[in-house]
Amino acid sequence: MKKQYSNKIISVIFGLLFTTSSQASVFEVRDENYYNQIQTWLKSEAPTKMRLSKPNISEGKLLTDAIEDFETENADLKLASSPRVLELINGVNAKQFELADQVRLAALLAKKGTLDPERAQNLNENLAQFLRTQSDERLAIELLKNENALKSSIEADIFQSVAETHPEFARLFSKGKAVEFQQLSRQDIQDLFMQRPLINHYRNGRYNNSPRLFMFCRHERQYPCLMAMRDASDNTVYDGKGMWTHPALGYVASGAPYYVRSGYTPSGIHEINGVMPVADQNISFGKFRRMILNFVASSTNEENNKLLIPTSHFDKIWWQEAVVARKAGRNLLRIHGTGRQISSSHAPYQPFVATHGCISQREIKFQGVDYKDQRLLLDALMEASGLQPMYENEANIRGLLYVVEIDNKKGPVTKADLDALGLR
Repeated sequence: MKKQYSNKIISVIFGLLFTTSSQASVFEVRDENYYNQIQTWLKSEAPTKMRLSKPNISEGKLLTDAIEDFETENADLKLASSPRVLELINGVNAKQFELADQVRLAALLAKKGTLDPERAQNLNENLAQFLRTQSDERLAIELLKNENALKSSIEADIFQSVAETHPEFARLFSKGKAVEFQQLSRQDIQDLFMQRPLINHYRNGRYNNSPRLFMFCRHERQYPCLMAMRDASDNTVYDGKGMWTHPALGYVASGAPYYVRSGYTPSGIHEINGVMPVADQNISFGKFRRMILNFVASSTNEENNKLLIPTSHFDKIWWQEAVVARKAGRNLLRIHGTGRQISSSHAPYQPFVATHGCISQREIKFQGVDYKDQRLLLDALMEASGLQPMYENEANIRGLLYVVEIDNKKGPVTKADLDALGLR
């Protein structure tokens, strides 16, 4: 049965390989399919067993991601957890997983009061041995994030060690610590939008002749953001009403911060790398294909990020949220619509629907308006790329996304706000 399951997954991956090479990395497809299969089984009430071949390190992280996100979503919806969570955690051999993911699974068990002493003891020993000679940023983040859940199971000196080695992460998880906000000046924002950075030096010029999409947000993310764009020739994009703008939301219903899974979309720079092969899971993602976002590749002293911003922004903190989120292991970020209905008529972001970390597009009939914002955004990006706005060309969308918080005012970002910043 395991072999049959494994062969099925392999056939799906390779069946998609030739249809996705230009629109989405086969690895993105593989990872999302694996993640979605775990999520689907957790949500299902059908009397089936989840049969997994021995997960490798990458699959172990995705499996843990799926479980953690499932638990977070249930908590947000005030639903009881499923017994399948324990069945899956206890049924998989996690010894070959990265220590960060072993910590996450142990924390999930501890929160349920089912972390057995032997598992805790083995984790203690492995952590102590690893930390004597090595350091790992994602492991440090997971330990600090889960300290309350694991403090009765993990030795105190382990938490103290990672806090001393990574004080920048320890500050994030300090009790009552608010997410830091740094006000950018009018000139800062103009520099970012209007100056062309050294994009041709990043990833062998992969994004050199591609649009740059800017998403200007409030610090309080429950208020909708507003996008503007520079095209492939680095000209501001205009429409019949002046500078092209487009609303978006980067908020999660739980209000979780950017440095945890299911936190709000982190400020910073993201690669836009095409679309997923099909517009499936219409309730979650809407009826148009979702765009793939990836973090800027890791590099010494974050030189890659610095290639994509003006020198005047090197010492700014806004773009470092995405860096921390990358180090924390966040993944599978997308821009997508939704088939869900508005959960609260009093939410300051209606008619948007909050996500679990992705950028949300309006896709709902609300107050007599039939919104199809994902369709409009896909078309605008194709036109800014010099492509005809047609389904086949969605595969070739490529660009850079800059998520920037402009102030801490209350209310949606408007065209008047951008005009006041000199963006017109």
